[in-house]
Amino acid sequence: MNALTAVKANTDDLAQRHTGFTLAPSAQSPRLLALTFTADTTKQFSSSGLRSGRCRRWNTNLSYVFKIGKILDDLCGNQLQPLLIKTLLNRAQGALLISAEGIDDVAQAEEMVKLATAVAHLIGRSNYDAMSGQYYARFRGQKRRQLRQLSAPAPPRNGTAQ
Repeated sequence: MNALTAVKANTDDLAQRHTGFTLAPSAQSPRLLALTFTADTTKQFSSSGLRSGRCRRWNTNLSYVFKIGKILDDLCGNQLQPLLIKTLLNRAQGALLISAEGIDDVAQAEEMVKLATAVAHLIGRSNYDAMSGQYYARFRGQKRRQLRQLSAPAPPRNGTAQ
């Protein structure tokens, strides 16, 4: 689904009836689309049985990520993933403001993270720039302490030995 294809404008997507979510132009910018999950979809997704609390390191557990992405796409009639990718490939729009009815309190942070993780998985690899069609490098740096040998004498500053 991440292969580059010719992308047409999303005007037909805005007029189309979607299962589990609504899509509308945002008031902030014409390049920004507002994707809102319905209350029913949010409730079904939250009660899907997969809890991030069951696995302490759930963000690195790929089976969990694959499952929640698939559950969300299934609840949306398998229309969500193609729409996400198509929108992000379109230079005229290329951005989404994603919200969910029923998830609007800080106490629901775990559900917010779970939903965001599912959407991110449906979009695809995080180091692929879909608009340019190129992968970019991801580096993880570590600080390394340079060990100094205390037994070696320091060189003289003015070039003369004392």
